[in-house]
Amino acid sequence: MSEIIKKVLGKIVPRAEQKQKIEETANAVLKKARKECPEEVEAMLVGSVAKGTFLADVDIDVFLRFPIDTNLKEMGLEIARRVIPEGKEVYASHPYLRGEVGDMFVEVVPCYRIDRVSEMKSAVDRTPFHTKYIKDNIKEMRNEVRLAKQFMKGIGVYGASSSIGGFSGYLVEVLIIRYGGFMEVMEWFSNCECPLRIDDMEDNQESVVVLRDPVDTKRNVAASVTKDVLSMMILAAKSFLNGPSEDFFFPKKERKIESGNVTTVTLNRPDMDEETTLSWLHGEARKILRNLEEFNIISYEVEVTDEARIMIESEIVERPSKIKHLGPFPWKKGAIEFLDKYPDASIFEGRMVVARKPRFKTIEEAILNLIPEAEVKSETRMPKRMSWL
Repeated sequence: MSEIIKKVLGKIVPRAEQKQKIEETANAVLKKARKECPEEVEAMLVGSVAKGTFLADVDIDVFLRFPIDTNLKEMGLEIARRVIPEGKEVYASHPYLRGEVGDMFVEVVPCYRIDRVSEMKSAVDRTPFHTKYIKDNIKEMRNEVRLAKQFMKGIGVYGASSSIGGFSGYLVEVLIIRYGGFMEVMEWFSNCECPLRIDDMEDNQESVVVLRDPVDTKRNVAASVTKDVLSMMILAAKSFLNGPSEDFFFPKKERKIESGNVTTVTLNRPDMDEETTLSWLHGEARKILRNLEEFNIISYEVEVTDEARIMIESEIVERPSKIKHLGPFPWKKGAIEFLDKYPDASIFEGRMVVARKPRFKTIEEAILNLIPEAEVKSETRMPKRMSWL
């Protein structure tokens, strides 16, 4: 195990020249931001670069902290554009700019300057407090964070955006601080169950994972984590401890040999950045899948190139000409209405039942009924297998 950890760290810890380049770029952007900001606006470096937990492919995050009565959309973007003139607008709780400086991505984010989290006016206002908390508590565990981030990237559960529904960088850092290191977090996950309530928070009953944000005690820092992501993390932790391998950190991403029937849905790609497009595409996929229960869905995945594609793996792609349709028990509400609609119904094991034509005979018909402009076809290419196997 120690040899594998050593090899992985050798690949993910930025080398001295990489670290110097990242820090020099971050300092140059921060210096420019401070020069462009009026006296009442504070520019500060936040995120993994400020905390020292960054990987080699890091984004640089600079926040512009404005007085609470500022119109961030106007004033914030105006100053951000002076910092990275070629930056593109990205929308979260309010717009910010994302652009490139050299070969690195930089985000310049306007927020409000507050003295305590309880005063926050937008979701990003707490980020400087997150940065301070991690810097104050991470101690000598920065490489432990890097290991956990790379592990989660490798198995596909890293990132809190709606396109992934996974673990944010800050959540990873909080878990490392709480449990003491990468291996400790792996051991802990291997013994977890879903749903996972780490802390008791009354207003988070619907969340899959509940963990109190140490900076904002009313916030569930793990609210973005989905059931599938938590399940994958538990399974990967068990598998890693059972058979350690670099493949968890650097996946092969080979296709399944055995799979169900695969249907590919191709859509026109909207004019949005990749992350926003992925979020939209996952939304379209979930809308489709909710209407395909009768085809017994096994899995799905999405990909964005010049087009947007959804690959759906299912047990069947065509239904029989007649299917079993269950009605209510005779003593339940709706029994008479069901009999009026289906006078040829029978009773089997105490329940009303009838044979009827399916609403959609093929999976293609069901998909096109929802999205007529989609291109739908059977696909010989298989979905991804679990990447570490």
